Amino acid sequence: MRRDKRAEDGIEGKEGREGKEGTSSVPLFPSFPSQPSTPSYPFYPLLKRTNMHHEIIISGFGGQGALFAGQLLAYGALAEGRHVTWIPSYGPEMRGGTANCTVVISDEEIGSPLTRHPTAALVLNPPSFDRFEPSVKKDGVLIVNTSLVSTQSRRTDIRTIYAPANDIGAELGATQMANVVMVGALVAATGMVKFETLDQVLDEHVSARHRDKLEANKQALRRGAALAQG
Repeated sequence: MRRDKRAEDGIEGKEGREGKEGTSSVPLFPSFPSQPSTPSYPFYPLLKRTNMHHEIIISGFGGQGALFAGQLLAYGALAEGRHVTWIPSYGPEMRGGTANCTVVISDEEIGSPLTRHPTAALVLNPPSFDRFEPSVKKDGVLIVNTSLVSTQSRRTDIRTIYAPANDIGAELGATQMANVVMVGALVAATGMVKFETLDQVLDEHVSARHRDKLEANKQALRRGAALAQG
């Protein structure tokens, strides 16, 4: 957003709309059913910050929650007063096809919402590993879902974190929480947002239909963080 506040819908709906790659006509958060006009979680203005800038790609099969993971990061960064863009890209099939998104978080205005060489990549499946592992910027971070990806990175110029995300999600009650596990690992590795802020975003936006999984999602964040800190 150049503080793009296109956050008009909610986090818990569909992963995106069928069609071509995402463009500016796609709302920032197409799945939030209702965003309060005044969020209850704290808002941190852009004051006295270091020059932080992250470009993240999150990719997996449709239905793995790649877009949700990007929304969670983007909403957390917005709550902390940063400039954010979130751009979805998905194949013609929403479930079983491919889905990825690009999230840019910065203390400065964002020149482009797209990136060829992300500072971080979360890869949830083998095709995503093959596509994005080579493109991660030097000194960047790669989070690999080893529940589905058996290949290991040979790169020595990036930090690679191997996360059995589906297995951890299953332990917590749903393999669909693998995406949140991956977000936890990324946040612990980079410090791009505070875990408390992500907790508050979940509190604010998880729908009544999914409230029973709220605490499990918070646990998934911490389980992912432990992988990055171990």
